[in-house]
Amino acid sequence: GGVKNPGMFFMYGGRITSNHADNGGGVCNDAGIFTMYGGTITSNTADNGGGVYNNNPGKFFMYGGTITTNNAGSGGGVYVSVNCSFDMYGGTITGNKAEQTYGTEYGGGVYNQGTFNMYGGEITNNTATVGGGGVFNKGTFTMSGGEITSNSSESYGGGVCYSSSQLFKMSGTVNITENKVGTTPNNLYLWNGQQVSASGLTSGAEIGVTTQIVPINDSSVPITSDSVSVNCFSSDKSDYETAIDENSKVVLKKKTAVE
Repeated sequence: GGVKNPGMFFMYGGRITSNHADNGGGVCNDAGIFTMYGGTITSNTADNGGGVYNNNPGKFFMYGGTITTNNAGSGGGVYVSVNCSFDMYGGTITGNKAEQTYGTEYGGGVYNQGTFNMYGGEITNNTATVGGGGVFNKGTFTMSGGEITSNSSESYGGGVCYSSSQLFKMSGTVNITENKVGTTPNNLYLWNGQQVSASGLTSGAEIGVTTQIVPINDSSVPITSDSVSVNCFSSDKSDYETAIDENSKVVLKKKTAVE
C-alpha cells in the first residue's frame, strides 16, 4: 500500500492516503516497530487492515494522530495479527469501516488477534457490517483508559465484540458507551460466557454490557471474574439489570417484575 515497514518508522505528521493492498492499505508494519505521534492515515483500503496492518511480529505504538475513513474486510482502521502488539496511548481511530466489499466484516476500528493495550485515545464512529464496530477482539485486550464510543455494527458488539477465551482486563476510568447495533444500545458484547477482570475499575468508569447468554428468571449471567468495589456496568437492554452478587462480583440478571 502506502508504506511497508520491516524496521523502524516514526510518523510525526503528514498524510498517508488513498492506497490499496491485500494487507495494510496505508501501512503494512511487517516485523517492524511503527510509532505514530501525529499525522493522518486516511482513505486507504485493504482486505485486512485498511489503515494499518501489524504483522510478523510487529509492534505499533500510537501516541497521537488520526486513523480515519479507511475500509477493509477486517480491521478497517487497524488489524493486529497473532504475536503482534498494539499499544494505544492517544490519538483517534474514527470513521473506519469493516465491510463486505473487502472480506469478513469484523472490527471497524480495530481487529485484534494479538495483544491490544489501550491506555488512552478514542475509538469512535467506526462501523462493521457484522461485529465489533469499534473493536473485534480474539486475542488479549487490556483497557485502562480512553473511550470506545458511538461505534456501530449490524449484528453484535456495536462497541466491542469480545470473543477471546482470555479475560478482558479493565482498570481505571474506561468508557464504553453510546455504541449500537442498528438503533439498539450494544456496547460490550460478551461472547459465549466470556468475562471481565474488573477489580481495578474506579468510580467514573462506564461500560454498557450485553451477553450472548441470556439471563432467565432466577439464573444470572456473570460479568466479572473477580470481586469489585464499585459496579461500573449497566445493561444495554431494559429487560435486564446489573448487580453485585454475594461474592462481590457483577452479574447480569432479569429485572424483577413490578406488581
